Amino acid sequence: MTTVQTSAHTIKQLYTFLVEEGLTEQAEKVLDIYEKDIEQTFVIGFAGHFSAGKSSLINYLAGTDVLPSSPIPTSANIVRLQKGEEMAVAYNQEKRPIAKEASRDLDRLQALCKDNRQIASLSIYKSDVHFPENIMFIDTPGVDSTDDMDRTITEGSLHIVDHLYYVVDYNHVQSEVNSSFLTELENQGISYTLVINQMDKHQEEEVTFDDFSSSVREWLTGYELHPQHIFYTSMHQEHLNRLEGNTLLNEDVQERISERNGKNHIQSVLKECDQALRHKYDIDAYEAELEAYSTSSLEEAGERIEAIKHNFMEKKNSLEEQYKKRVRGFLKNAYITPAVLRDDAQQYLESTQPNFKKGLIFTKDKTEEERKRRRDVFYENLSATLEKNLEWPLRDRMRELADTHSLTDEHLEKRIQQFHVQVPEQLLEDVIATGANVTGEYVLRYMDELSKDILKLYQQETEDIYKQMKEQLDAQQENELALLGDEEEELNEKQRVEEQLNGQKEKWEEKRKLLYRVHDGEIEQDEQQAEAALAARKETDFENDLELEYDQRLQKEEQPEESGGGPSGSKTEIRRKAEEVLPVLQDYEFLESYARSIKEKLSRVDHQQFTVALFGAFSAGKSSFINALLGGDYLPTSPNPTTASINRVVPPEDNHPNETATVHFLTEKELIESFDFLDVSGPEEILRTNTDELETRKRTMVQAFQNGYEELKGHIGSRLEVSQKEFVTYVRDESHSVFVKAIDFYVDSVYAREGITFVDTPGADSVNDRHTDVSFGYIKEADAILFLTYYNHAFTKADAGFLRQLGRVKDSFAVDKMFFIINASDLAQSEEDLQSVRSYIESQLTFYGIRNPRMHAVSSLKARQGEKEESNLPAFERDFRTFIHEDLQAMVFQSVHSDLEETVEVTSQLLDFAAGNEEEQKRQLDKWGEEERRISEILLEEKGKKEAPAVGQKVDKQFHYLEERQILQVSDFFKEEINPGYIQGEKSEIKPQLVRALDRLLNRYEKELLDEVRAISLRMESFVGDLLRERSRKTVEQVKAVTDSRPFKEEKEEVSVETPSFTVEIEETAEDLDISLQRYSSAKQLFEGNRKEELREEVKEQLPGIFGKVLTPVEESFAEYYKEAYLDAVSELMDRYEEKVKEYYRKLRNNGEDAVSTEELQELKEKLTSSI
Repeated sequence: MTTVQTSAHTIKQLYTFLVEEGLTEQAEKVLDIYEKDIEQTFVIGFAGHFSAGKSSLINYLAGTDVLPSSPIPTSANIVRLQKGEEMAVAYNQEKRPIAKEASRDLDRLQALCKDNRQIASLSIYKSDVHFPENIMFIDTPGVDSTDDMDRTITEGSLHIVDHLYYVVDYNHVQSEVNSSFLTELENQGISYTLVINQMDKHQEEEVTFDDFSSSVREWLTGYELHPQHIFYTSMHQEHLNRLEGNTLLNEDVQERISERNGKNHIQSVLKECDQALRHKYDIDAYEAELEAYSTSSLEEAGERIEAIKHNFMEKKNSLEEQYKKRVRGFLKNAYITPAVLRDDAQQYLESTQPNFKKGLIFTKDKTEEERKRRRDVFYENLSATLEKNLEWPLRDRMRELADTHSLTDEHLEKRIQQFHVQVPEQLLEDVIATGANVTGEYVLRYMDELSKDILKLYQQETEDIYKQMKEQLDAQQENELALLGDEEEELNEKQRVEEQLNGQKEKWEEKRKLLYRVHDGEIEQDEQQAEAALAARKETDFENDLELEYDQRLQKEEQPEESGGGPSGSKTEIRRKAEEVLPVLQDYEFLESYARSIKEKLSRVDHQQFTVALFGAFSAGKSSFINALLGGDYLPTSPNPTTASINRVVPPEDNHPNETATVHFLTEKELIESFDFLDVSGPEEILRTNTDELETRKRTMVQAFQNGYEELKGHIGSRLEVSQKEFVTYVRDESHSVFVKAIDFYVDSVYAREGITFVDTPGADSVNDRHTDVSFGYIKEADAILFLTYYNHAFTKADAGFLRQLGRVKDSFAVDKMFFIINASDLAQSEEDLQSVRSYIESQLTFYGIRNPRMHAVSSLKARQGEKEESNLPAFERDFRTFIHEDLQAMVFQSVHSDLEETVEVTSQLLDFAAGNEEEQKRQLDKWGEEERRISEILLEEKGKKEAPAVGQKVDKQFHYLEERQILQVSDFFKEEINPGYIQGEKSEIKPQLVRALDRLLNRYEKELLDEVRAISLRMESFVGDLLRERSRKTVEQVKAVTDSRPFKEEKEEVSVETPSFTVEIEETAEDLDISLQRYSSAKQLFEGNRKEELREEVKEQLPGIFGKVLTPVEESFAEYYKEAYLDAVSELMDRYEEKVKEYYRKLRNNGEDAVSTEELQELKEKLTSSI
């Protein structure tokens, strides 16, 4: 019997066994292997992130265009390619064929490839492919696609792959997605080759191939990745292919790889079956439940019970002994009858004698008054004596007893604190002996009797408190014993679980033995089931009119290249008119302030500085794009991440010549804060940190610090002037840039001469979280935002966080200041391809709330090579310059135009005044005085309003919707952090993985909340501005009811409010969540059925409480802060208006009294009118 026949026999036996055991998923995989085995197919898989060129590479190897290729995702399901009769067969999730079509229509094929809801896989047969019939290529979805299903589909096809070619984009080799997926291949023992595609992007003058390939090998070594080969390929320029002396389908490679065929495939599925059987018999669940129980034995519990009883008996004895000594003993010897009190007692006793009387006349009333006075004096002094001599000491002694014996009951503590005995006043009379004469001896006897009765009252109260102390000790003992009672019950339950586990383990072991005996041929199974199942796969249920869910032809009208613009010529015309009338205005004192205002505004325009911030994932070409704009190779470019700090390209200054730089280093405090994940207090601790246990991003950062500290420690907290060559090192080398806060690089260019500073930020996927935080700060401050994405890797997950934030705050911008650049447009094979990328990006932007974007497709490479028109860069520059010099400055020129209009108005008023007679002029002067008074009253009243309910309501709504949005996003965030890519394995592996995943989820939410609060701060600043402008408008309306004049105008400019300081920190960790992770015994169990959804709902239920704890203090501080900011802005505005009112009417009065001639004013008015 041949190896293949033996293997086929074994596989069919296994299939029947697995079906009967209910392991259908593994049975289907075994059937896949059987089908592959009998057809003697050698399977080569292709995986990688989307748009890396997998489909293009397959087409290249096949020697024909068989698969659709595109710079946007194309394959959303498994696509198989084999040599054979021309056709394409679509299979559903049950692996039954549902559609058969001609394979010549590439558009239809692409639509089939993208529909992963109806179609699980697609088999394409071509007669003219350049490989044998027994070879099968498998194309998989991109592992970094935004669709979570794609990675699951890819990983679910690995069981039949003999060798995998992992294809990556030249610009995105060293990404987290790649290292994560390749590490999983290593763990599964799958052989693979790394294919670095699109080598046509390589620029030897930027980085040599040797340096590039060396950095790739260092990256692989760092992650302990061991591909069989590394191929460097280009589908567009074959001369750039570097295959290390091999070809992709070299026969000796195929022969070595094929050793995994058959036997190794079955072995991998057997391991999976073993775990599936464990899951079937709940082994992991029982073991997890067992681990949750206490490990104490019943004997240990008994000993602990006796120890507790003994401990409390000693406490009770000690309490009794101390009470007798400290309280009873004190009361027994208490002295409460000092001499002064005995005198009061004698006075009182004498007043009780029958013959006691006061005065000679009206004696009865006077006598009763005196008796009452003496009684009150005695009682008050007695009470004061008791408080000092009894209550204070007793209170201290009882508090000491409670503290010594750990009696912390709130009611007991309160009772001791408020200890007081109310001695009845009647007692003073009750202890008087009938008929006794008041002598010194009797007074002593009376005080002795009174003391005994009083001490009895105190004895009763203290005994009652003592009883309460003993009861609390009893309660403490009962609680501790009750805990042990639970433990004893748990131990009994544990024994029951152990018995169940042992029973299930016996069943599991029995099935495992059967599994391997079937595999070894010791037990015969029916082989017909496998044959029948395979035949069922071949049965056709074709739906040639299959209606696809995805229509790959995006029906979108092409956007015009230039989408921006402003009012053409308006700025130039206003400037010309303003400069024309300035000399005229300066000749008249009553127009001089307008002349100053216009000159200041024109000067502001002439000297205005603009900040333009560039964002995008690493290798989107930001540095290359800036170089193209500046017309030289100023910033370092590379296919690996280069910008590891904030770099500002600024105009040169007298003390900062062209092509020099100033490096701003972090202070020691800022450095330590950037390593907050280490919990360190100084650089020395960072140097001693062992990086082995750190996750990759944090490890890279710590190692960079350790490598650069010795060289740069002297520069911490300082500035350093460097040359262009040194600047490159501080930009590119993380061991330098980790110490850098920002770098100012001085470059002379046409943009520098226009006052424009470019800020090149680290990628959104930078390894240092500090970079992303600093980059987001530029969203608020920048005058323009340029977001760059790469043509054939448009929109990655790394971009999502930034675009989500941009979508949150876009409405707070006074003008739309965002530009979206598709770089490397020269890679497009056709205008149709370019348009498909534009449409794809636009749809993604719409998802994040960014509509009608300014979008330009450019080629910075062509621009730098001198082909500027072909690069489409000039179209962007025209749009960009229009925005900078027209849109951003429009408000200033509107203000200049308004000033010119006001000069005409003031001149008209003075002309009217000059034309009147003396009486009319006097009435006009009185009228102006009355207007000024009434307007001042309006302004004073407005300034006095100290309520701003709209601010508090706005803040309340913002935080309410924030929480709603975040809770609604739990499904998206949850599946990104808790998925089979992170959670794998069985038993003890699952809990720590879940803890880490939940911690990542909480960290994700902390960052989201931080970004949301930042966005609220921008929206509130904008809202305060809106409120102020509305307040200004209403004030102007009130003034209009007083006068037709315009002593001041509506506030139009933006309001600057400093962002308040706030802290957003989720203190909870996964361990703090009220979730029992013990019940999730394996990854398979978690992701089967609804278990993942159950966990998600548990997390979701706890989010409002977590969010409330974090956000409530921030919300309260925001409400107060922005209310004060608004009221301060109103006060400042009213003060400015008041000054303008005084100045306005002063000019009218002065120039009215010293009037310019009517003729001159008429001539002036005509000149001014013609200028606006």
